[in-house]
Amino acid sequence: MITYRVSKLAAGRDKDLADIATPKVLEALDWMQLEESADLVEQGMLSDRAKQEFEISYQEFVRWHRP
Repeated sequence: MITYRVSKLAAGRDKDLADIATPKVLEALDWMQLEESADLVEQGMLSDRAKQEFEISYQEFVRWHRP
């Protein structure tokens, strides 16, 4: 399930971000596992631009939703 959430962050589309920002999803989220998975996804990205966009998306998600 964590991979699904990271892929939604990597997509960067508003709908995808809204899907993972629901109270039910946020309540069940393992933040440490999400961080580890996000690091792996970022390492596997081919372009610097994709990495930068993902990093921004991930940091914004954490800033707005992490307890």
